[in-house]
Amino acid sequence: MPCPTRSSLPRVRVQTHDASDPKRLYHLIEDVFARADDSFNGRRLLVGCAEAFFERFRQDLGLVAVYVYAARRAGFHREAALGLEAGAPAAVLDRTDPLLRHLLSGPGVDTLAEGPAGALLGLRLDEPRAKHLLLLRLAPGSDATRALVLAKPLRAALSARILQNRWGQSLREAAEIQRGLLPVGMPALDGFTIAALSQPAEEVGGDVYDVARMDEHTVAIAVADASGHGLPAALVARDITIGLRMGLRSGQHATRLLENLSEVIHSSSLSNSFVSVFYGELTSDGTLLYANAGHPPPLIARADGVEALRWGDTVLGPTPRARFRRHVTQLAPGDTLVAYTDGITERRNEAGAFFGAERLAEIVARCRGTEPAETLARVLASAEAFAPGTPWEDDASVLVIQRHLAATTTPERAPGERRMRLGGPRR
Repeated sequence: MPCPTRSSLPRVRVQTHDASDPKRLYHLIEDVFARADDSFNGRRLLVGCAEAFFERFRQDLGLVAVYVYAARRAGFHREAALGLEAGAPAAVLDRTDPLLRHLLSGPGVDTLAEGPAGALLGLRLDEPRAKHLLLLRLAPGSDATRALVLAKPLRAALSARILQNRWGQSLREAAEIQRGLLPVGMPALDGFTIAALSQPAEEVGGDVYDVARMDEHTVAIAVADASGHGLPAALVARDITIGLRMGLRSGQHATRLLENLSEVIHSSSLSNSFVSVFYGELTSDGTLLYANAGHPPPLIARADGVEALRWGDTVLGPTPRARFRRHVTQLAPGDTLVAYTDGITERRNEAGAFFGAERLAEIVARCRGTEPAETLARVLASAEAFAPGTPWEDDASVLVIQRHLAATTTPERAPGERRMRLGGPRR
């Protein structure tokens, strides 16, 4: 592929003291690689990083070409040639080639050849699923020792960049899977409006919620929070979602369902994990049967104030034979139920103060009679304003259920209107 002209290239002069400071060189090369697109796959990312390196350092190091090779059964095949192609190594390099012998078995950076055509340096990149070689051709008379010093942090930074990209792709795939576990749309329940949000602190998180129809007049609701956040918590949250749905299909009542889940979590390889769950079964007459496994008490905004459903038991996981009790409450017309995870109430500001359950209760009280989607927006906006510009330390989820004041059926929505769910993926 044609290279940019010398006059068009930005220059980064590497001073003598830079060559004696590998850490400084590493960060300098990292900045160069930041220009490579994260959306590229592993091979394209490697070529992109090689292009960026060649453009920024070829004048300082006397680089005339960079060659990228990928390991295949027949040897190493050249996948890209940047710069001068005359005098390039063979398109396919045999693994037994004396040129590669020390590079493949040694520390991964080596001077492969020196001569009138200029020195040829080699870097070996060991990835979990592939192996690549990066060969650097220097102009005659260039300082090969200085270039070799730079090649070591180059190899380290390039390996880290590729690994970061691969992990990023895996996390994005995991996030897609987790989004697929959330309900695509809220099932209709006569006389009620339901909305929810889920906002992970990282790419994926340990919070989940679910709303599922049990029969024409009943829906099951759940909000769960696996300990920690990130990928390990997301894996536990996935199992909880699947376990809840399987329990519903098999006709298990609330307490037995939670007891079975607790046994599964306790006996799993993630036995140091625990999960808090609020699970309920809501009927169209406003009756809510529920069980609480160590979850923050949901709030109900009633005409005379806010009530916290404080009855509950232990979290799922720590004990092999946990037992749970079932409770009952009633949602009167106009009441609003808000179930949440502690990522909301434990959000901290710069002074170290928590957002807190009392502040949340005040917001819920003011939101009585407000559409659930608007209640979600106010809760999230209030938590954000409490600690402006501060990243979320924990996953945060909210489920809001409002019983209509007079209507006995769910209000019809305008054509194309969709319920809003903040912070989580749009469906």
